[in-house]
Parts: sequence; structure tokens; C-alpha cells
Amino acid sequence: MDPETRNEEGKATNGNQRSENSSSDYKPMERVIRATLASLRENQKSGWKRLVTVTQWGGGKFKLDIREWNSDMTRSTKGMTFTRSEVEKLRNVLSIIDLNIIDDFTPPEAPANVNSEAAVNVESLPKAV
Repeated sequence: MDPETRNEEGKATNGNQRSENSSSDYKPMERVIRATLASLRENQKSGWKRLVTVTQWGGGKFKLDIREWNSDMTRSTKGMTFTRSEVEKLRNVLSIIDLNIIDDFTPPEAPANVNSEAAVNVESLPKAV
């Protein structure tokens, strides 16, 4: 499949949408979608979908991208992009966690002097097989 490229009007290239009150020097961020990997959810009322794609923004490197898109992929919300290194770390974290933590987790009361050392160091986690 060829990468898709569009602009704000849905032509040739695409970027984030801005209101008509935006600065006149604003230029939309070009994007190229190499692949759509998954649809995580769809809003049945609006038709917007949260998609996982491999996307290049503004001529940079291709990255894993998660954001919501309208039905014709001409508008998007703010989202998150991940480099290959970040995807590898995220995959390792997701492969070892118990997903029940999402529903059953009750955070402990944190001491007033909690510091960043209390956070899990992703580098120390076991690698996914």
C-alpha cells in the first residue's frame, strides 16, 4: 500500500487543523501514513477512530502514532508518537504487567516526600520474548 499524504483541504498533504483565527504564517504539518496497524476504538456517533499507524510528521522519521482521526483522515486530535526505542520499551512493559491492575488498582497513599526514584525503571524490566 502506498503512503497516504493530504493537506488541510484533503488534498496532497495533511496537517493538524487550526481555526480561521490562526496566525497567517501557520503552515500545516505534513504527514505521510505508511501503514494503519489497528483501530482501537470508534465513536459511533461522530465516526472518529483511535488508530495506531506508522506515520511521518513534517518530513521526520517514521514513528508509531496513536491518535483519533475523522472518517476521511483529513483531521486528527493531538496524539502520541513513539520512536522504535520507545515502542520496544513499551512492548516490554505491556508484556509483563497484569492487566487487572487497570481495573483493580488502588493507589497506596504516597508519603509527602515521594521522589522520582520510586518510579519503575523501564530499563530494569525483563525483556519480552
